[in-house]
Amino acid sequence: MNKLKLTTQSSKGTAAKQGRYTNVPLLFTLNILLKIGGYEKWSETKNNFVKEQLVHQIIPGSELTLDKYGRPSKQKLSRLLLEQEKTTINLNSRVEKKLKQLSVDFTLDKVEIDVIRLLYYTRSNQALFESTKLIAESGFTYRKFYHYASILLDLKVDEIKQVIKKNLPLINIQISKCPEGGGRLNDFTLKDNIFNMIEVEQTINNPVDWLMGEVQQYQPRSLDTAEVFDLEQDVNLLTNYLTNVLQQKTKSVNILLLGQSQDDCRRLAESVVANASGQIIEIKSQKFDIDDSFSPPVEIISEVRFDHNLQVQHLFGKSEGSVILFEDAFDYLFRLDSFGNNIKPDQLVENTVPIIWTLKDTIMLEDELIHQFDMVLDVRLSHKHARRQLVDQYLADFKLDNRWLDNLAGNNNVTENIIKKISKVATTLNLNDTVKTQALMDRLIENVLGEKSGKSSYNSDTNSEQFDVSLLNADIDMQELAQGLNNSSEGRIILSGPPGTGKTAFAKYIAHATGRNLIIKTGSSLLSRWIGETEKSIAKAFADAAHQNAVLLIDEADSFLSSRENVSHQWEASMTNEFLVQMENFSGIMIACTNFKQQLDSAVQRRFDIKVELDFMTAEQIQKMLFSMVSNSVDEIKALPVQGSDEFFEQRLNQLTNITPGDFNSVRRRHKVLGNAVTLNSLMSGLAAESKAKPGFNQSSRAIGFTTAI
Repeated sequence: MNKLKLTTQSSKGTAAKQGRYTNVPLLFTLNILLKIGGYEKWSETKNNFVKEQLVHQIIPGSELTLDKYGRPSKQKLSRLLLEQEKTTINLNSRVEKKLKQLSVDFTLDKVEIDVIRLLYYTRSNQALFESTKLIAESGFTYRKFYHYASILLDLKVDEIKQVIKKNLPLINIQISKCPEGGGRLNDFTLKDNIFNMIEVEQTINNPVDWLMGEVQQYQPRSLDTAEVFDLEQDVNLLTNYLTNVLQQKTKSVNILLLGQSQDDCRRLAESVVANASGQIIEIKSQKFDIDDSFSPPVEIISEVRFDHNLQVQHLFGKSEGSVILFEDAFDYLFRLDSFGNNIKPDQLVENTVPIIWTLKDTIMLEDELIHQFDMVLDVRLSHKHARRQLVDQYLADFKLDNRWLDNLAGNNNVTENIIKKISKVATTLNLNDTVKTQALMDRLIENVLGEKSGKSSYNSDTNSEQFDVSLLNADIDMQELAQGLNNSSEGRIILSGPPGTGKTAFAKYIAHATGRNLIIKTGSSLLSRWIGETEKSIAKAFADAAHQNAVLLIDEADSFLSSRENVSHQWEASMTNEFLVQMENFSGIMIACTNFKQQLDSAVQRRFDIKVELDFMTAEQIQKMLFSMVSNSVDEIKALPVQGSDEFFEQRLNQLTNITPGDFNSVRRRHKVLGNAVTLNSLMSGLAAESKAKPGFNQSSRAIGFTTAI
């Protein structure tokens, strides 16, 4: 290609009125067709629509004579190319202004800008895109790209190679492994945020504008962290270290803050950076609901943040006083490839701008990665004391149980804002009763945190206090088990049996008896469609239980702990493996429930300390619960209206062979809804209806010999 004289097209020119600057893309397109083999590829494609569109976009409105392959004559295109090479090429003023700004902000040389210009026009112009696609369909090796770019830009191959070797964070030029041994066209393109900012009219007023609002630059606020976090010695050490890092421009600095509340980590990071006279460049986290069908996979989210980190390092690597805040960084540090394998974040040790990373825990991170951090500060370890001070401050006007207050302070999910809100609501309602006030606050907290937090206070469940262990028909002494868990404060229990037999109720009872929170996680809430998300959820459940010293209940355990012998995908076995690892390292009380114990993986079953089989209630247990529902007086029981004789009552009782404690709750609710009086007769009728409604119901009675206690 001859050297071209390039001028900037005024926005008042003809091209601006047409809304498209075509000269540069046209020149590139003609060179692809005539000098890089695109003309021959044109004859091979069977897509007539692509052929016709390319012709009309190259020479709009022209009447062209096409050959049998649907192409204009080579001579016609050659004459057109010659005319273009002799003509001054008009450049889009808006695009060139953005490229100039890009060159300044990212410190790019002329060759780098030339490559970016090519990639921009290739992506923005349909004719150029389609002509490039012709030669890329068979695979784009690095050698092919060097040749392609050198022809179009009139540069030496070595100059193009130097750009590729720098691995600029603005462009994506890499060869993916595919069966043909080459790459796709999309492997040679501008990063989305750079392309979009060149394309739009928006003016670049600050370098962070290139990151389209997903990176924020600001001056942090200073707080009295010694009082807030009770970490005076560690905070002072961290502040002094960061101050010297910024003064000496030390590279490869990484600091990790751990805290269940990411707000706590942010406040601490801001204070430390402010006291070190720095400014924060925050790489924002992308919040997506795991159950949101429109949310991208975690590997896509992490890749976006990975690009942003590279670009921020490039933008601010030579500036003074900048510190990156990478909040809630699990998706980045635990990046997965498409096969579910962990990607090593090499950038962690290469950064030129210091980074403060925040995480809730390090459970799923490799020790090798954790050891790369200069400093690790665990906000969780001492924050309970500080949060208890906040609890006492905001809830001082209420009559609350001291154990309840301490339990609230120990819940890392409860932030200062939540404490303020529940105080406001309770004050407005003018509540004085301790039990009612605590129940209201528990409900408010649960509503704010949502089901996924798994927060369930032992104080809010009055049924736990009234729970009678003797009503569980188990193959071991449940009272003895409860006492053992209370004494040891640890144990891994699996409860199996039909629905309603008291598995969940027993877990709530244990939480109440040991004075702990109960974190409930169902199999459906832990499972995710994205690779790695289920393992992350499992790890978080155990981490939350450990940090809160709570009882962890895993319900529907069979939904993700099925036998690994019959799995068809590696990630299915990975879920079970992760659960086993977490279970082995957990030192608290964990209870798993399942209706289908036979489906569980054998290795999982072996890991449980105690395996409990729960069955339908015995006749004695049914009678005991019946009498407790109507009266506590034996004399009143004898006087209750029971149809027929004691023998008739015994006969009806023996027919209830598939009753669970859960059935009593259903019958109780039915009486309440209908407003019916509670009698033995009505209760027996209700239980009979529940029994008949169950699958596999049969009329067989228990063995003769049961004698009533009446």
